[in-house]
Amino acid sequence: MKIKTFIVVHDQDIILDSIRYKKYESIDNLIFLFVGFGDTSKIKNRTDVIVCRDLQYNIEQYKDLTSYTAWYAVWKNKLCESDIDYVTFLEYDTVIHQNYFQKLKKILNQNNKIDIIGYSQINVHHELFLGHHMYSDGLIESLKKIYNIDVLDLIKRYSINKKCAIVLNRTIRLSVFEDYMKWSMPVVNDFIDSKYSGHFTERLVTVYYLINHLNHCFLLNAVENLEFNSSNYEDTTISNADRQDYYEYIIGKNTEKIKFHRWGNTTYIT
Repeated sequence: MKIKTFIVVHDQDIILDSIRYKKYESIDNLIFLFVGFGDTSKIKNRTDVIVCRDLQYNIEQYKDLTSYTAWYAVWKNKLCESDIDYVTFLEYDTVIHQNYFQKLKKILNQNNKIDIIGYSQINVHHELFLGHHMYSDGLIESLKKIYNIDVLDLIKRYSINKKCAIVLNRTIRLSVFEDYMKWSMPVVNDFIDSKYSGHFTERLVTVYYLINHLNHCFLLNAVENLEFNSSNYEDTTISNADRQDYYEYIIGKNTEKIKFHRWGNTTYIT
């Protein structure tokens, strides 16, 4: 079972510090995908870093797409070798729990029919999936326009206990990933100018595996998604000490639990 892991990150110092503190040491075949237009002078010669803006195909001019631009870069530039079975995307602001990669390999080796794995879950009927107008209306409209899919009608058919994932930390069978990207591009192009397009893409991959009845499962308590919202990074109500605690946590230097509070699928520092 061959897995290729991409860490999506926009800051070269996070890459270097994550390496220094061996955050991803247990994960085989790992590449850092540098997104955005920040300084790359310290990492430009590293073989374990790919700078997306230097690739032939790149859509980072649509910055609101966030991590979907990294998915696009991997797909369009064929960054996965043909012998790869699964591709994993992890955001840089995640905590990798002990034995995560061993657990991932075990679950895939036990069931080779798995198409996609999520690392957090939410009820499909929860407002944060497709009931939050700001984060879903544009997606719902584009799916109806491009594929004539009434996704809200689809969701009504599921039991009250049906779970899904909406964060783009995923492990996907390579052939499924490639098919998803081909399928998703017309929809993404329809909402590409929306400032909420990144939120739409988080939900789009879930819609894809639901409508195609793919074999989906969860690997919980393995990867915890944190978020220190970039747009709020200079918020003066957030102390420098909290910023430092958070930074040390995401690079793997500080393994002590610090205080967070949750909103939906995302954990925020308090």
